[in-house]
Amino acid sequence: MEKQTIQSDINRLKNTVINGDASLSASGDSSDVTSFLGRIGTETIYQMSEPFCWSAEKVGWYGAARTIGMMVFGVGSVKVFQAFLPDVGIAIIGVLSYAVCFALTAFANNSSMLYIAAAASSFGPLESTIIRSVASSLTDPSQQGAIFAAFASVEIIVNLLSNVGTSAIYSVSVKFMRGFVFLVLSSFDGISVIFLVVLLLGWKREERKTTVVKI
Repeated sequence: MEKQTIQSDINRLKNTVINGDASLSASGDSSDVTSFLGRIGTETIYQMSEPFCWSAEKVGWYGAARTIGMMVFGVGSVKVFQAFLPDVGIAIIGVLSYAVCFALTAFANNSSMLYIAAAASSFGPLESTIIRSVASSLTDPSQQGAIFAAFASVEIIVNLLSNVGTSAIYSVSVKFMRGFVFLVLSSFDGISVIFLVVLLLGWKREERKTTVVKI
């Protein structure tokens, strides 16, 4: 009876840890998605205004170049990073990639700086790919559909709200700092990094406990 009670307590503790890890991964992903989707509403306006004055054609070429960079260097680097880093560490690199991109965009004063910012975002897609994989590994097989539906629902809500929010911020801040909205987006990535670092530290702590128990 006592063994059953102890095993029951252990199972409850494991479920608590797993639920906490899933919540942290979801929170980190939500913050990162907010920054990525939030730029859509203002980025084109930002690029077509002074001092860049880009044409629609130039905006299109920029978007194409950035997408190719993300596919080649971002997605293509997953296997390389997995040889040296844990999954959450790779996700953190992806978030930091977006954070640096937005910070550079905020202070850009010529086209070259915008392209440098785009290059800095090349590893951004790593976060979403890795975090959803992590969330899937933490979830019971019978709940896989529910967890991905939850991610999709959050993405839809964030897409609607972030565009409205960034447009409002841009219209208010454009008079004193045109790129201020991108600093706000970068701060969301900073919040995402905090969630993911807490998740990573928690995993390291659990690994040490497991090692001690085995010894």
